[in-house]
Amino acid sequence: MNQVTGVIQKGLAAFLGQHLSGKTKRMVFLASFSARLKSESFKGSMSFADDDVTLAKLNEVMVLAHRPSAAKLPVALSKVIWQDQTVEQITQEDVRTSKTFTKEHLQKISTRVLDAMPSWLRYDSDPVIKGDVTKLLENRSVVLGH
Repeated sequence: MNQVTGVIQKGLAAFLGQHLSGKTKRMVFLASFSARLKSESFKGSMSFADDDVTLAKLNEVMVLAHRPSAAKLPVALSKVIWQDQTVEQITQEDVRTSKTFTKEHLQKISTRVLDAMPSWLRYDSDPVIKGDVTKLLENRSVVLGH
């Protein structure tokens, strides 16, 4: 059954990679990665996808969509999109800290995120994507309350 699931997932990823616009891929990437950043913060019944305030902050900082609610689906599917990887597995360190990272350190973290990102979500050049990741991480306390 796992082989069938793998074939379906690869086919769906290829389809989405070809048919989603760059703007949509960017929104899915940043919203789903933000959910990985926020995932441990939500205990209890409320999820990040139901947190309209956090979604609005994310949208305000990253300018993802006309409506913040557009990020709800990628947030809800973040575990699937990132193949159940935690943010520590993606970044290879704890980025949920409130400490300030140097520009060089943020570049290293952004490179790790780029390396881990699903290939079907690539929406622009490496420097542009790294810039988005850096901006999100620089604003993580505003967006995610860390």
